[in-house]
Amino acid sequence: MPATELYGVAVASAAGPRLVATIERKGNNVHFLPTMSPGYGTLDDGTSPHPHVSYHASGQHHVKSYGQMALTPIHRQHPDEQLKGIEPLFDLTVRSGEWSNSPLANETSGLAELFVLSSESLHGYLYVTLSAWITEPGIALPTLDYLGIPIALHCFKSRSPWVQVIVAGRRSDA
Repeated sequence: MPATELYGVAVASAAGPRLVATIERKGNNVHFLPTMSPGYGTLDDGTSPHPHVSYHASGQHHVKSYGQMALTPIHRQHPDEQLKGIEPLFDLTVRSGEWSNSPLANETSGLAELFVLSSESLHGYLYVTLSAWITEPGIALPTLDYLGIPIALHCFKSRSPWVQVIVAGRRSDA
């Protein structure tokens, strides 16, 4: 079984890169973990939301928070070397500037690779979306107009299938 690898997506800040999301590859499982501000969503009893998206080796894809399925699981292709084409992982949309409260990424984060967006590239957008995809090597993502204006694209290619992320922005509520 391949080793666990962590990829990070961050936004540059004066204090250092702010970690927006972590993508974990554990065997043929892929997990998308949005980074939350400390204490965000924690219940009175101390329960943390721990939101995440899982794309399991079996092809099961689901979203969880507070230990509960948020959506009915669906089955897709197995996320292994046999994957053909592209499969969506997750879209995360936030108000512009919200990521400035994300924790700092540091050397102890254990990240195999960190993709850092310039904060200037996000200026002028009301909303910013981080969209993650599992893709067959060499396959480019299609035009994803529904996300908004493309700002940046990055591909984590350390093993097959690849994980690609696109960051897009919207200038209004429309």
